[in-house]
This record gives sequence, C-alpha cells and structure tokens, in this order.
Amino acid sequence: MPTYEGSHRSRIGSPAPVAARKAVASAPFASYQPPRAKSRARRRSARRVVRTMTPQGLKRVGVLEERDGRLVLVRKVDAKRHLLQFPEQSWAVDADGLEQAEALGAERVEVQDAKTGNVWYSPVDYIRSTGHHFNRGWGEQIALPLTRWSFLPGRGKRNAQLPF
Repeated sequence: MPTYEGSHRSRIGSPAPVAARKAVASAPFASYQPPRAKSRARRRSARRVVRTMTPQGLKRVGVLEERDGRLVLVRKVDAKRHLLQFPEQSWAVDADGLEQAEALGAERVEVQDAKTGNVWYSPVDYIRSTGHHFNRGWGEQIALPLTRWSFLPGRGKRNAQLPF
C-alpha cells in the first residue's frame, strides 16, 4: 500500500500518493507541444519582412529568407515600374532597409522580377561600396547599375509556352 503525505487526514481529502505525484511530473508527455505550434514558430524565424519609414509612410523593403544557412534579402518587383532608367539602368534598395537587413545578418540582396522570373543578385557590402546614393522623394536609396549585378534568367509567364 502506498504511503501518503499527511496520513493523519482522511483518504477523501488527502493528497495523491508521493509515488504517483512523481510519476505525473516526469511523464514523457509533460513537455509535449503540438507540432503545429512548432512549425508556425519555425516559419516565423525563417522569413522576416523588412520595413522602413519613407516620406509616404511605412514601406516594405523585402523579405529576409534563409538559404543554405545564410540570410538573403529578397525583393520582388515589377521591372517595368521599378527599374531606374536614369542616369543608367539600375536596381535601387532603400538605404535604411539595407542597413536593417545587414544588421540582422543578410549577406546578399536578390531582386526578382515577378512577371518574367529573372533574378539579379549581389552581396550587400558590394552594393554599399559601389552603389550611388540618391533621393527622389521616396527616402534615401542606394542604386547599383544592372551591369554590376549577377543575373539568372527565369522562366516566367511569357516564356512558359513557346508560340506556334
């Protein structure tokens, strides 16, 4: 028969046996968390949106994604709208957003054209050292000419099917 703490009490109001309380506290499922909660936490840490304040308000700079153990700032753009034409064709990144991404550990910036799937990429330190700063009313930005980005052609909606 198990021993009870405080055996002077009646069995109705008495606490559980000491052996039973120890077994419950050390049950293997005591520290169990549902898989859904773990996966949601993992997704949050793998992708992080980088935002910065501009004269027009809070704007999204890009998303930090982890690839092969390294963080990459990914910007999805429409090349017809966002590609700078003057003084030469360039991709621009918000200076404060680039600084935030670098502080969080980003090593590379990728610019993805949403329509064609083309990707341009460059290291963050290279953009900072060779890019030129400008402000056209959307806050301080750093532009790097297209000739200085590495390029990967994509198969977007236009190139998905060959014409007859």
